[in-house]
Amino acid sequence: MLTVALKNVPSDVLYFPKRQLPSCFPPDTFSPIFPLISQSPKDLEDFLRPYGYAVTAIPYPTVPKGQERIRVTLHSHNTTAELDDFVKHVMEWVHIMMTPAEQRTEVAAKVRRETPQFRAML
Repeated sequence: MLTVALKNVPSDVLYFPKRQLPSCFPPDTFSPIFPLISQSPKDLEDFLRPYGYAVTAIPYPTVPKGQERIRVTLHSHNTTAELDDFVKHVMEWVHIMMTPAEQRTEVAAKVRRETPQFRAML
């Protein structure tokens, strides 16, 4: 689902890296903890946290430049609807980041005004 949503997103904005599993692992192995690579991991973390998502920014120098990321942690109680919402919120952030820099503040404010979690913070 996330892989499909990010298909047309430029990799310099955000991408889901292909996992390298040891050959002894089944090819369909899934981990509930995974990275999303972003040049702006702290911005993405700050955007997603108010929604209640368990994400952690991992910036340079913890990882090499160009490999900055957020770590996403899913839980067994997460529903399909919650995962759909997560993808929706990630894509909202992508939309903001793909907006020309001089218009980002305005676009981000609009997203926040339209989102109940953010309206409660205003």
